[in-house]
Amino acid sequence: MLCLLTVLLIISGCSSSSGLNSTSTDSSTAATAPVNSLHSSVDYKNYYSDSSFSVSDNIYLVNSIQSSLKSSDSIPDYSQTLSQLANFVIGDMKTLSPFYMYELSPHFGITAPWIFQSWMNFDKDVESTAVVETILHFVKNHNITHFGLAVKENKKGKTLLLLTQKRSVHFSLISKFYAMHSKTSIEGIVSGEFKSIEVAITDSTGKSITREINLSSKNYFKLALSVCEKKDISSYRFQFMASNSNGASLVADFPLVCGKKNWPSVPEKIYLGSEKELGETRFSEILTSLLNTYRKNNGLPEFISDKTLTAVSENHSRDMCSLETVLHISPNSGRPEDRLKKYQVKATTLGENVASGYTPEEIIKGWLSSKTHRMNIIIPGYKKAGVGVCRKNTAGGTYTYYVTLSITGE
Repeated sequence: MLCLLTVLLIISGCSSSSGLNSTSTDSSTAATAPVNSLHSSVDYKNYYSDSSFSVSDNIYLVNSIQSSLKSSDSIPDYSQTLSQLANFVIGDMKTLSPFYMYELSPHFGITAPWIFQSWMNFDKDVESTAVVETILHFVKNHNITHFGLAVKENKKGKTLLLLTQKRSVHFSLISKFYAMHSKTSIEGIVSGEFKSIEVAITDSTGKSITREINLSSKNYFKLALSVCEKKDISSYRFQFMASNSNGASLVADFPLVCGKKNWPSVPEKIYLGSEKELGETRFSEILTSLLNTYRKNNGLPEFISDKTLTAVSENHSRDMCSLETVLHISPNSGRPEDRLKKYQVKATTLGENVASGYTPEEIIKGWLSSKTHRMNIIIPGYKKAGVGVCRKNTAGGTYTYYVTLSITGE
């Protein structure tokens, strides 16, 4: 879940053309039939889709788990694509970096951006009751909607890798590959907890457009697209951001490409705890670069990086980390102006954006989709900025980044 808070208020931003045309169905005329996103078999190499049917050697285990889950209040669906991904991951018997899993997911036909990893060891046969207890833990604490698994024998018995995730958008079948001058559509149903959704589409040249999507009364949408209209465009990245009274969440993130030759290669494996993982410093650098790119695209100069503001932001992000919440008024450091006063920062204007999320892209998309957050980024009078990041380890081999952006003007 991406959580956002902001200080100050608003002007609208601009977006640049990407050689991609899109329209969404009007909510008054949109169809309301359920989207069929589950199929008996999955061709994840060519499509984004999924199936609730088990086609692996673990079919009896899956059936036992599903039978036990039927007595619970919230029943997550079995996912064939998560199980195929688990089979790929379990080979090395090591927990992969969450960010690597994020990048790997589209290769297995998965559109939702985040996956929990749970490793379980058994002396003999896998105990389905233990697996069910773990699944229900993630249902209760993380509202997961899907699970998949893989089992591998070892010298001491058997190891099971359980993958779980929350999917807030259920899409119809989506092709990954398109010929030149293709017309297509993306259909889906958004979870009832959300009241609005928009999509940011970025092409391979870096140009981006953002579109608000009209929802029907049953949260169905259809996004009509004309893709691959220019020879210099090889791919598009689709990021769907859904919002409700609690803030915005990145609910889907996946690429579509012009021809199979442009599909990205499977990334090199990065394990949890590796030096190649996305650390706080690198996260801050990427986020700062994204902020400055957005300002330049709107005719504004880049932020001047300020060491004192960075220290203010880092301290507040560590505070949010320890409290495990996103806030502007802290029981430890007070209000934003109190934090600047402590560091002897003198400024006539002050802006502060805070958020928690999983990737720099998710944070920036959340801020830009909120008018109040976007205003802080593109107010011409704001000159200096500092970004602070704190990474918090959470359950299931994942972590959350708490982020503060402090900005001042003359």
